[in-house]
Amino acid sequence: MPDFSESIVKQLVISLKRIHSLGVRKVVVSGLEPVGCLPAIYETSDQSCSKTFNDLSKYHNSILKRAESKLNNEIGCPHKSVFRILDLYKAFMSAFKQKHQDGRSKFEKPFESCCVGVNGYLCGYVDEKGVKQYSVCEDPESSFFRDLLHPTQSGWRAVYSALKPSLYPLI
Repeated sequence: MPDFSESIVKQLVISLKRIHSLGVRKVVVSGLEPVGCLPAIYETSDQSCSKTFNDLSKYHNSILKRAESKLNNEIGCPHKSVFRILDLYKAFMSAFKQKHQDGRSKFEKPFESCCVGVNGYLCGYVDEKGVKQYSVCEDPESSFFRDLLHPTQSGWRAVYSALKPSLYPLI
């Protein structure tokens, strides 16, 4: 996986240089979220995020950060960064811990999907007879993840809330 991340970042650098050569003066690239906390990977047996997968996210984000620094140095803009990284890892981790005003956790079970496939199917699958092969939780607003990979609207709102202070400097 580290080699795969390195090849992705290497290709991304080529693409970013091409985008900049077309006249784009600011580019924001998102880092990886804590992949080990996605419901598809979350370790239900011990109720924790996968350290191995989260370490891979951290590694990917660290080489992405190095590439960002190198690119900005090459471009030679001492007072402004052309390329910036959006720290989704930190934002997701912060969002998982968000609380309501009364102190209750905003997401009761943040690492569980609201929509779950049944009979071996994935969320959203409808069989040839038109029968839904999935179930949806009663209160999607209280779920962070819609399915095995994607946040709900309330999940994205929580991530945005965590990102908000870092967005203004990107403008």
